[in-house]
Amino acid sequence: MGLFWGILQQSGISFPTSGLTSYWRFDSTGGTAVYDSVGSVNGTLDTNTSFNSNGKNNYCAYANGTNNYNAYFGNKYNFENTDTWTISGWFKFPAGSTNIGTIMTKESTSASNYRGWGMLIYNTSTTLSIEMYLINSYGGNNYALRQGNYTGAKLNDGNWHMYTFTYDGSLNASGLKCYFDNEDISSTISKDTLTGTIVSASGVDFCIGGREQSGRALSNAYFDECAIWNRVLSEDEITALYNSGSGLFYPESVWERLTSYWRIDETSGTDIYDNKGSYDGALNSGSINATGKHNTCFYSSTSAGYGMTFGDIYNYERTNSFSFNCWIKRDSSTASIIMSKQDTSSVAGYWLYVNGSNYLQVNMISAAIANRIDTYVAQTLSTGVWYMITQTYNGNSNVSGLELYINGTKKTKTTTMNTLTASMKTPSTVPWCLGGYSRGGGLTFRGYVDESGMWNRVLSQDEVTELYNSGSGLFYPEPAFPTSGLTTYYSMEDNTDSVGDLDLTTGSTVTFVTGKHNNAMDFDGTSTGWASTNAMQSYGSAGTISCWLKMNSSSASEQVINGGNSTGATALTDQSGINIQVNSGTIYMAIRDNNVGSFINGGSLTTGTWYHIVYTWNGTARQLLINNVSKSTTAAQNLGAFDANMIYGKRLDNSQYGDCTVDEIGYWNRVLTATEVRQIFNGQIGKFYDD
Repeated sequence: MGLFWGILQQSGISFPTSGLTSYWRFDSTGGTAVYDSVGSVNGTLDTNTSFNSNGKNNYCAYANGTNNYNAYFGNKYNFENTDTWTISGWFKFPAGSTNIGTIMTKESTSASNYRGWGMLIYNTSTTLSIEMYLINSYGGNNYALRQGNYTGAKLNDGNWHMYTFTYDGSLNASGLKCYFDNEDISSTISKDTLTGTIVSASGVDFCIGGREQSGRALSNAYFDECAIWNRVLSEDEITALYNSGSGLFYPESVWERLTSYWRIDETSGTDIYDNKGSYDGALNSGSINATGKHNTCFYSSTSAGYGMTFGDIYNYERTNSFSFNCWIKRDSSTASIIMSKQDTSSVAGYWLYVNGSNYLQVNMISAAIANRIDTYVAQTLSTGVWYMITQTYNGNSNVSGLELYINGTKKTKTTTMNTLTASMKTPSTVPWCLGGYSRGGGLTFRGYVDESGMWNRVLSQDEVTELYNSGSGLFYPEPAFPTSGLTTYYSMEDNTDSVGDLDLTTGSTVTFVTGKHNNAMDFDGTSTGWASTNAMQSYGSAGTISCWLKMNSSSASEQVINGGNSTGATALTDQSGINIQVNSGTIYMAIRDNNVGSFINGGSLTTGTWYHIVYTWNGTARQLLINNVSKSTTAAQNLGAFDANMIYGKRLDNSQYGDCTVDEIGYWNRVLTATEVRQIFNGQIGKFYDD
């Protein structure tokens, strides 16, 4: 980590989260799947590329030199010559190596004149050289090429170095910049004749450490912590990125004195690695599951065994202060242990669990069973829902020093015992268990446990809130959600409007399923699968709608949102309000008043994939954004103010039923700024809308 956070806090520089679209940690311990921790651009390691424990931070990818792609991601990041971006990653080459290889590319083969973009690194005994290029036609001399040279340090010194590349969308080679660690080494412009498109064919893979054309793949090299932004980072931001050193889940203010952090991102075997400290553990029962809060997690379908065991750690005395945090999702209403360290014979120790009433409960107990703290929160923890659970304790031997949080909110406790005056330490033979009961086994957590951490201090309310807002293993915490002008909001946990009074009436086959965040409303594409508002949505001369959408089929003319005028008429000529429809996989959006208003084409959507949809309008322009990328901006239609009854999952005339899943719908009576739209998109999961 180095001095990163001290430097940033003193300088006032914030970490570069704005515009971050993908971030690959390479922290799996087996298999070939490469997970994107921020976006949805997951990839695959090539045949002889593997995960390696010698990463810049935890694991990394290692390329042995026999592959073409090393890590490939399909038809992603197919940049155009006017797009702006930043690409960064950590790479290490063997000492003395004369390695030649690519950092990241989306570049066609020679048969297509290498159309695309890329970064190539090569080394001599005195000079590190990096080439950055944007190519329309290499043979046709239609490309931009810039080199970066540095003689003070070498590529082949056997150490980790950060390479960062930026492009400003200017079509000029001068718009390309290269940074070695945090130093701008951009120098020679070798070619500056780019005029044509650089978009490569859809069959060309975006690669890290390789390219589509054979040759120049990284060999005997390591790469880790790679990321892409949809904007140009400043030099201060690149310095901040370099000083951070590694991608860590918890926001750094919360990272202070964090003693253990178990991501549970392993993909095979029984080892459970401590990603912050040295307290590695092992699976005693249960398994690793692919559907965690973030990447993989622990899962058990039975109460047998001890869950995850870690030996004689965190053997706290009643006078020690500590905090514990994790994400859980239950799949059974039986009592289940979240974490524990309790002796079988003397009963001394502590444990956090969900009791038989589905309440969160804590026991801290001495060898005398009546000498203990016993308190719970009378809030039902439902099955099938992710919750962030936090316990803090200040060491005062009293329930007043113990706090329980659910989803970042401090909860009122009901206390049944508050007499802890004797030692609660256990014998050294008692293991600390995560997701299991150290007192003889059994009561293993029935469900999922993920992203768990332990501190040797009390977390503040602000820190717990920050943890919750960071979501689920997303390193970068997000800014506060834009609530100004928010008039209607459906979290889709149920049918209520949590901001206004436009609750939804639903058809008989509408169901609530796992959504982008907790639950979502699922429309099955039939005549009974729909929802409508119980009153009129008001539309002014300016506004914004935001939602998350996943299409479950690609049929013709599927309605996501439709509506009618204030009279309640059902003729097509009465269509009013926001209209989102997907026709054979292509999304179209409009705002209409009595069927007046043209559509904006947002391009194709892949079934089974979540998309963030934002539509804004004012007196001069309308804009459609998908995943924080503007798809179209066109002139406004000046429809004025009107009211409309909104319908979800079908058209006004009871046709064109949508087979889709919708989550987190918000309406504003103003146009959100680009920063605010980015805040919603980057929030992804966790706390979408601040209270």
